[in-house]
Parts: sequence; C-alpha cells; structure tokens
Amino acid sequence: MKQGKSYTIYKINSERIRKNKWSLDIDHEQLKKSGEVVGLAESNLIRILRKINNVDEQEFKQGIVELEDKINELKHQVATKDNITEMRKLNNDLRTKLHVIDVVMIKMSKTSDFDRLNNSKGFKINGDKYIRLFGTAGGVKKETIFYANEKVYVELNRRILNDRDPNFKIVPAKDEAYKSLVSSSSISVGHLEPHEVLVVPDCITNFKEDVIRIFDEEGKEYPTVIEVKDYPIENNASDGFGLICPELAQKWGVNSGACIRNSTCKGMVFQFDFHAFANEAVSKHEKTYFVPDVWGKELKDIRKVKLILTASMVKLWKAYDSIEHYLESCKKNGHTFSITKFTPEKLENERDLNYQFVQALEMSDSDIEELVNPTINNIKDVLSNDYRKALIYLKGDTLKARNYEIKNYDYSDALMIEPRLMNDPFVKSKIKSLIGKRINDLKKGDISVRANFATASGDPYALCQSIFNLPVTGILEAGEHYSRYWSDRGVSKVACFRAPMSVANNIRILNLQDSDELRYWYQYMPTVNIFNAFDTTCHAQNGQDYDGDANLTTDNPVLLRVIKELKPIMCEQGKVDPKIPTEDDYIEANKLSFGDDIGKVTNRGTSLYNVLAKFKIGSLEHVEVLKRIMCVQHYQQNAIDKTKGAKWKPFPKEWYKLKANQINEDDSEEVIQQKLFNLRILADKQPYFFIYRYTETANTYRDYVRKHEDNCIFNYGVKLHEMLKKEDRSEVEENFVTNYYKYMPVSLAPSTMNRICWKVESAFGRKKRSNKKDKFDYTMMKSGNSYNQSQFKQLQGLYNEHNKLMQEHMKISKHDNIDEEESIEDSRLFVEGFKRRALDICNNEVVLTDMLLDVCYSKKNSEKSKQLVWDVCGEQIIKNLLKVSGNSINIPVQDETGDVEYNGKRFKIIRYKFKEGLDGSNSE
Repeated sequence: MKQGKSYTIYKINSERIRKNKWSLDIDHEQLKKSGEVVGLAESNLIRILRKINNVDEQEFKQGIVELEDKINELKHQVATKDNITEMRKLNNDLRTKLHVIDVVMIKMSKTSDFDRLNNSKGFKINGDKYIRLFGTAGGVKKETIFYANEKVYVELNRRILNDRDPNFKIVPAKDEAYKSLVSSSSISVGHLEPHEVLVVPDCITNFKEDVIRIFDEEGKEYPTVIEVKDYPIENNASDGFGLICPELAQKWGVNSGACIRNSTCKGMVFQFDFHAFANEAVSKHEKTYFVPDVWGKELKDIRKVKLILTASMVKLWKAYDSIEHYLESCKKNGHTFSITKFTPEKLENERDLNYQFVQALEMSDSDIEELVNPTINNIKDVLSNDYRKALIYLKGDTLKARNYEIKNYDYSDALMIEPRLMNDPFVKSKIKSLIGKRINDLKKGDISVRANFATASGDPYALCQSIFNLPVTGILEAGEHYSRYWSDRGVSKVACFRAPMSVANNIRILNLQDSDELRYWYQYMPTVNIFNAFDTTCHAQNGQDYDGDANLTTDNPVLLRVIKELKPIMCEQGKVDPKIPTEDDYIEANKLSFGDDIGKVTNRGTSLYNVLAKFKIGSLEHVEVLKRIMCVQHYQQNAIDKTKGAKWKPFPKEWYKLKANQINEDDSEEVIQQKLFNLRILADKQPYFFIYRYTETANTYRDYVRKHEDNCIFNYGVKLHEMLKKEDRSEVEENFVTNYYKYMPVSLAPSTMNRICWKVESAFGRKKRSNKKDKFDYTMMKSGNSYNQSQFKQLQGLYNEHNKLMQEHMKISKHDNIDEEESIEDSRLFVEGFKRRALDICNNEVVLTDMLLDVCYSKKNSEKSKQLVWDVCGEQIIKNLLKVSGNSINIPVQDETGDVEYNGKRFKIIRYKFKEGLDGSNSE
C-alpha cells in the first residue's frame, strides 16, 4: 500500500515561549534553523483537522498531486527567470499545504513551564491561544506534549472523544494513551458497515504452571520473590488481536496481518478464514452462523462479517451501546479504520541479536568465539577493498539477476553501475564508516545470526472456538508453537527473544509443530509466529501481548545450547481505581510520565550482570545478585505503574549508590553488615562495553585512561599498558595499579557482554590509516551541461548555510537525546528544504545536479559534505551513470561456480541491462 504524505509541524521549546513572555510570534525560517520544524506522518489527527477546516479529502490529495506534478515537470525545463519564479511559488505552496498549523508540539525545558502553559493564563502563538490536547506514550517520556489552537480545540477534542459515554470511568493515564492513538502514523482504509464488524469477548484460558512471583508487601523494603508450584493463571489468549477475512485482507493489501487503528482501537488483525471455521462449527458441532458480540444484545450473522475485533482491541467498548453506536460515531467524527504497519510478505534470513538478548546467557570463551566469529569474518571480508564484496555487503546476498529494480538512488546503486566509484573518497569513507559502525555495533552485542523478527499472534483457531462457545482446545497445545518460515526450513526448535529483556527467565525455546491441519488453518499467516493459548510463553517474554509485539527467533546452535529453561516471572501490578477524568487528572498523568525511568532501570539491570560475573555460582553474593536481577523486571513494571498513578516503589538506591550505604554511628551491627554486603555487590558502574553505546560513558572512560597514561609516564617512566603487564612492580607501582582499577569509571568484570566486546576489539585492533589516495574523476557522474555562474554562487551559499543548520541540528539532537528515528526524519526534512530552495535557484534538475556535484566535490569540502548531493540528486546521478554504461548494471548473485567468496558462499557478477527505465520491468 502506498505510504501517506509526510507533513511538518512546529516542535517548540517551552523556553522560547517563556522568554517571549508566553506570547510567541512565529518566524518559520527561524524555527527551521533551530530545529523546531519537525516531521509528522499522515495520521487520523491530520485527517480530522481537515474535516474541521472543511477541506475535502479528495480535493486536498489531488491538489498535492497536481503541485508535485508541476514541480517535477519544471525540473526538466530550462532554468529561465520565469521558471525559477514559478518553482519558488510551487514549492512554497506545497510546503504550506503540508504544514500542520492548528496543532503544535511543545518540548518542556522544565516542569514549571508545563504548569504555566496549562494554567488559566495559558500562552499564545501568533496571537492565538493554544490548549493542551494530549501527550503520546513516546512523547511524554521526552516531556513533549501536543497543544491545539483554541479555534479548533473544542471541536477537535470532541471528535477525539468520539461521542463516548461522558460518565465512563477510566484511569486517566490510560485514557490519555488511548486518545493519543489518533496521532499514530497511519493510512486510512475507510469505513465498514456495522454488520461487517464483530466485536467479541476475549478468549480466556485457565491453567496452572510453576512460576516465580515478585510483589511488594506492606512494610517490606524490598520485593518478595518466591517460587510457586501450580500457580493458577488466567490467560487472555487473544490479547490485542482480531481477525480479517481473506476478501477484506486482499482489498486492504494485508498479507499475514496488519496493525490497525480507529477511535481508541488498537491491535493486530491476522488473515484467517473464520467463515470456513463457521462452516465447520455448523456442520460438525451443530452451531448456527449467528454469534453474540461483546455487548450481547443481539446475535450477528458471521457470514456477513469481514472484520473481527476483540474487547482488548476496542479499548472503550463499554462506553458505547453497540457496534452501530461506535461505528456511527466514528463516521460522524472523522475516524476511519486505518493501518499503521503491515506484516512483511517475506521474513529476513539474518538478523542481529542485541546486548539484552545476550547478557543473561552463561557462555564459555569457546561459545563466544563460535557465536561471534561468523560476523567478524564477514566484516573482514569487506575490508579487502574488493568492490564485489562491498556490493554484497551493501546490497545483501539474495539479489537476483532478473527484474532488478533500482530504488535507493544512492552510492551503493551507483557502485553497481560503475565499479570505478570504489575510488571515490566519499564512497570509500561511507563504506569505511559503515564497517566502523558495524564493528562498534558488534562490540555492543549486535551479532548476526540466522534469524528473523516476526509479529506475534495468539491462536486464531482458539479465538474462533471461543466465539462459537466451543471448548477452547486450539490446534496448538501447551509448549507448542507454529512458524511457517522455520517449518519450511525443517527447523523444529528455535530460541525466542523479545525486547525489552532484562533476565534469562524471559528467554524461551519454542518447540515448533508442523502438520497439514496447521498449514491449512494458518495458510494466510506465513510470516507470523503463532503462540498457543495454554502456557506462559508470553508472560515470560516480559508480558508480551498480540497488538504488534514481535519476537526474534533463531536456530543458532550456540544459543540453543546455552539457554536454560527457567520459570516465568509473574510481577504483580499495582491497582488504580478508574474515574471520570478531569483536565487536571490528564495533566498530572503527563507529569508522572515525564522521563524514561524504564530505560534507567534496564541499564541498572545490565550493571548487575557485571556484578554477577565477579562471584562464584552458589555464593551468597551470587544468589543475591541473581535475585536483584530478577527484580529488575518488577521495577520496570513499577515504572509503568507510576505513570498510571498506582502505588509504586523506585529501584533501591542501596543497590547502585555508594552514599546510600554509608555507615552511620548509630547503625546497628545488623545494618552495618547489610551495608557492607551491599557494597560488595554494588552495581554502581556501567559495564565496559557501554563505552560503545553511550558517548558520555566513552568520554569519561577515555579521559580517565588518558589521565593515567600521562601520570604513568611522568611518574614511572613507562607506558600504562606496560605497567599493567609488569610482573615485578614495586609497592608504589602496585598501589598505582590497584587504584587504577579501583576507581575505573566502568566495570571490567568478565561478564558475557564484556568478553564479547573484548573478543571483537582483539579481532580488529587499531588499523593504521592509509595515506594513499586513488585518483578519482567525479565528472563521470555529471551530464556535462553548462550552467550559470551566478546560480552556482547562490547554490554554494545555500550549501554553506545548510551545513551550518545541520551542525546546529546535531547539537540539539544530542542535547535533547532525540531518538534515531526522529533524527532521521528531521534530517530528511532538512534535505527536502534544501532541495526546494535549490530548485528555486535552478529549476532544471539535470543542470542542478552538475552544479551541486561541483560544489560538493570541490577540494575544500570534506567527505561528509558529499552526502548532500546524493540525498538531493541521487536519481539524476544514477541516470547519468546509466547513460554512460549503456543502461547496464553489475549484480552479485549466488553461484557455486562464482569467483567471489563471501560469508561462506560463492558469487559471480552478472552484467544486467535495462531496456527501458530503471524499474527492471523491461530488461534483458
């Protein structure tokens, strides 16, 4: 399905509003320079705003298409004054249309700003008052809240509430999260009639299993951790998922499944032939085609149903009288069914582990070597400077010679056309940077294994049994799972991981089943992991549900060998009484959610693994640290409970802070001994491998080492590494070494992850920089057209301005801890902005490409600066190269007789020629 448009929105720092005395007049270009114009994906929120502003949806989309067509047409016209003026107008019109003005995001500099923004005085932007709308689950962690213009606020908020029962009681934090679903990036797929949608009660199963209970007891400082045999479990086997019939799935473009949205509706729908199940229920079990829905007021004919939703998906179903009431409200208020993501048509064959998956595993040095060496060897292969191996590394090892399609228009595609680009200093630096990043990622635990990430589903067959009031047996029994991907490869056992992961108890070995019956009923779900309804696999996977959660599964022999089957941890959640929320309740819920407490808890858990590595298995210290590691999952849940307003306890400071264990004069002997014990197992240092994860940790560590290197040479006349290896150290030297390790800012304990990191460091070491510079003539990428020198100078000025903006943006991103996805979107906006302004200078894309190549590839500019020409003119560069190559491209394909060996496979280069265009549709 075609993706929606990308919009822009203001994301203003509250400090700016405060300094302007709570009334800000916006200068778009100024906010753009300060990184306060950010991307916003298509969502129901944007579509509802258009309805409020009486903008016809089809006319709007058609207007965008027409503008883009005119812009693209002008790109191929001669760069005349009139054309350039027209290009500026069209670009400005497009920018204006794609900017959301009625809603802004405010990033709080401090909590007092948030209080002031929401008080009776409020604040203004361009003379209009703005009112708090909601905070998204991800946004509030970063103290960012959506505000709406007062002119649209009342109507917008009314539509978001969607005519639900005003007396409906709910936990404010949950309601805030449900309301904010309207801003999820999504593509509308329209409305369905009430008889086409069936909302059913969830499929509940009950069983008993041995578990570890962790809970807070009144009067106890730390959590209680006990093993319980035959613990009774009530399991929601359909938590977060429903079903879509094959007919509707085809219409909506759904493969195995899709994550859908509607008003306060969230979850996965998986393609399953529930009509065939209905026929079986009628013929074999003497049932009728009429089934009850969650409201239970009348029976629904399932033969007319196209979409089945569960109660756990339609979060506020109790706030409506019926499906008719709910869907009519949605239609009236502008809500539609929409899709946020699809399951893929195919799953990958290789994925990376991460440190959370690996840190809990007990591995010998030989285990680590066996696990890590394949990735190390692949990286070393690419370091050979063979462009063919570089291509396989960049493009993957599954390329086919027929129907190849150029999609990225980047240097990797260009290298397939013209091998001499391997001498381009920019291409060299990009590959070197990628390899350097890959090596650093490997040091952080990103180890390549045969694996895939697949969306998790409960058993649709069991859900259908529940719908027809049949005994719920499912096809899969306890301990059984299904994956068409692995079954097709003859694999019956895989290791299963889900992030976030904090303890070895979260890891599971899945025993995969395969049969004709399974393949028949799950024929439409080839890229999904299907879980049974009768065991605690999902509980063990840190509370996994089926609303879009995904698992990494792998048949890696090392992992299957070292993983231990451990009891699942059951953390008991705090309770919060629902209420009819007021605006003050929502504001308080936002404030409680500010900050990423879960991330802090997770990192402290990683530090505990380093402590664990210091002690013998079975020792008092080892037993206690293991217990504390298990409690990490409990404290992660406490961090979530905090945001809901439930009673909660923070991670104990005594477990990670030196000062919290300071011995006082009035301490009893028992307290003193406990504090001394805490100090022996104190998790006060991040593990060594974190220097490759956090810049601050890296800087602290390197400054510490550099200082001691200087001191060692100055005081003892030897280098630090020589001193550390020295066997006959004097007493003074021994004290130096002892204190060096004692006050080291990171932990050097031999944890699994630290040993992996050291293994990778030793494999690559420090590479000497080569001063050799190959000759490269970048003009091979040009069309050879002449251009206006005045326009060239203007472009040069724009280029310099862009570089300054990007440097400033990087500083802001680092300061505000902007995540990678948001940073990439912001960078894309900068590039698009540059491209619009560049086309304002020269509307002809062919000529613009030549000019920008000359600007970016000039001697005075660094290799990094050349990325811009590829971002802006990559497609035209590819066209220029193809013209020279006779429309031919080099494709590395697997072949047993090939002369290139990589990753244990052989490849050969196939010369492939396009007959027409770049899509491979007409080729030879």
